[in-house]
Amino acid sequence: MAQDVRGAAAPLPWHATEIEETRSALGTDHASGLTTAQVADRLDRFGPNVVPQGGGRSAFQRLIGQFSNPLIVVLLVAGVVTLFMDHPIDAAVIFAVVLINAGVDFIHDSGSASADRLLFPQIMGGGAALFDLDNDGDLDLYLVQSGVL
Repeated sequence: MAQDVRGAAAPLPWHATEIEETRSALGTDHASGLTTAQVADRLDRFGPNVVPQGGGRSAFQRLIGQFSNPLIVVLLVAGVVTLFMDHPIDAAVIFAVVLINAGVDFIHDSGSASADRLLFPQIMGGGAALFDLDNDGDLDLYLVQSGVL
């Protein structure tokens, strides 16, 4: 179960919580933000606010993963059966198709695995929110710009 900032066991429904209740639960002030001590405490408790980098699969695991598709297994079995039926050219064509498919998929997967890390700042776009921050009855516009921290 997730924990809120106070370490409580029950998660707060942030989308349905009033602004003052949220400020109180987070222990912050909208005018001054967090104090240096609060920042240090939260950094110690929760760690840095970064997206974890997964180790990913090795190249060998990605290559072997190309042969886990049931249709590829059927083609491999058909190639072996064709080879035992003394049709080496047909078996060679079946194995060539399987190898070409595995090679293309492996290259595609290898490119997308590194692209996730390279393109991550681009997928974390900016945002905007409309809410009444100062309780004056008018909606305030809050803009956040994306960027690498």
